[in-house]
Amino acid sequence: MKTILYLLLLCLGSSVVAFAQREDVKFTHLTNVQGLSQGTVRSIVKDNYGFVWFGTQDGLNKYDGYKFTVYRNIPKDKFSLRSNDINVVYEDRQGNLWIGTNGGALNLYNRKTDTFTRFYEGREGASGLSHRDITSIYEDKKGNLWIGTNWGLNLLDRKTNEITPYVPDPAKKNSLSHGTISAILEDSYGNLWVGTGGGLNLMDRGTGTFQHFLHQEGSKGSISHNQVTSLIEDDNKNLWIGTNGGGLNRFNTRSNTFTHFVQQADPLFSVGSNNINCMESAGDGKIWIGTSNSLDLFDPKTKRFSHYSSNTSDVSSLSNGTIISMLQDKEGILWVGTYSGGINKYDRNLIFSKPTKVTIPITSV
Repeated sequence: MKTILYLLLLCLGSSVVAFAQREDVKFTHLTNVQGLSQGTVRSIVKDNYGFVWFGTQDGLNKYDGYKFTVYRNIPKDKFSLRSNDINVVYEDRQGNLWIGTNGGALNLYNRKTDTFTRFYEGREGASGLSHRDITSIYEDKKGNLWIGTNWGLNLLDRKTNEITPYVPDPAKKNSLSHGTISAILEDSYGNLWVGTGGGLNLMDRGTGTFQHFLHQEGSKGSISHNQVTSLIEDDNKNLWIGTNGGGLNRFNTRSNTFTHFVQQADPLFSVGSNNINCMESAGDGKIWIGTSNSLDLFDPKTKRFSHYSSNTSDVSSLSNGTIISMLQDKEGILWVGTYSGGINKYDRNLIFSKPTKVTIPITSV
C-alpha cells in the first residue's frame, strides 16, 4: 500500500492539489429592463417602510422588491417634482423623504398624498436656498437639516422653514473655502465637517465660521487633494475623506494631519483609483469605496483592499465600473449605483462559491 501511495505522489510531484471554497462576490442587476427610469444612479436610500429609493438623471424611483414606481415632473403641477435630475435622496429621523435636484432645488415627499412640497432658491425680494442645484442633505444630532448646494451651505429651520445660508466670502477668511458642497458629516464628537470642491471645512456653529484644511504642495501631512467627494466615520471614530484625484485620506484629530492611501503598483495595498466618488460602512470596521473604475472593500486594520470591477464576460460582475452611490442596508444587502449601468445588488446570503486550488506540501510518506 505504501508503495502505491509513493508512486502516486511521485506522479503528482512534491505536492497534491486539494480544493477549498472561498467567497466570491456576485451581483444581480436592476436596469431599465426591470423598470428603472434611467441608468445613472446618484443616490440610494432604504426608508423605514422597506422601500428602496433611487435618484437618477431622469426621475426618482421607488422599488418595492418587485417593481418600480417612477416620479417625474408633471408640467403645471406644483405638487410634482420640480426637476427630474436627481442628485440626492435623504430620509431624516422622522421618516421624511427629501429630494435634492439639479435645477429644481429641494423637494419634500408627502407619503399620504403621494405629492411633493417644493423649497425654492432665493429670488429677488424673497429669501431661500443659496442655489437651485442641491448636492447634499444631512440631519445632525439636534435635528437640524443641512443642505449643500453648488453655491453654499444652508441651514433649514424645521419649525419655521426659514433658511440660513453660508457662502464663500473673499472678504472673510473664515467663510467657506469653496461654494460647491459635496459632503456633510457630524462626527461622534459633535464636529460638523463640510466637504467642498476646494477643501475640507470644519464648522464652528457658534460663530458660523469655518476652519479650512487645504492641500499644500510638498506637505505630506496635508489633505491629498482639495476636491473632497465623500466623508465617513469608521467604527473607531476615525474620519475618512474621499477625494477626486487624491485618493483616500484618514484624518488624525490629535495632530490635524492626514494619512494618504493612493493608487500604487501593489493592488493589495492600493485604492482602485485616486478618483473616489462615494463611501459606505461595510460592518466589521471595513469600508466600501466607490471609485471611477472599481468597487473596493478596505480594511483599515490591515490597510488592504479588495477590488471588484466590471467584466463583460462575467454576467454576475458589476454592470459598470464607475461607482457613484452606495447603500448597505440593515439586512447587510449592498446596493451599488453606477454611471449608466443601473443598480447592482450584492446579498451576502446569496453568495456563490467556486473551487480554488490550494497547494498542500507533502512532508512525509
